[in-house]
Amino acid sequence: SNSKKSGFGYLEWAMPTLREFTGGRVKRALFVPYAIVTRSYDDYVELARRPFRELGIEIEGVHAAGDLHAAVASAELVVVGGGNTWRLARELHLRGLLDPIRRAVRG
Repeated sequence: SNSKKSGFGYLEWAMPTLREFTGGRVKRALFVPYAIVTRSYDDYVELARRPFRELGIEIEGVHAAGDLHAAVASAELVVVGGGNTWRLARELHLRGLLDPIRRAVRG
């Protein structure tokens, strides 16, 4: 939660924690941009792409996947972008992604 902090760039303050969490083991991540309301999904993915590249992780947006469920099931890491929680919940429900993400997290 909270990608922004006064005086820091996007996710900059969280980089030590992200680095520790991923531990150099993750090479590809799936980004869920559905909560964004101020920019396009592609723009949001691009914003997230920069800090994750610093960690050696390539980000792909779930919205661009041909098979959303397969994309979630095969993801090494699922990153859910913040924004409007109601919109996020609605979009995940409409796309049937709540259970696949739940299984991925539990797995």
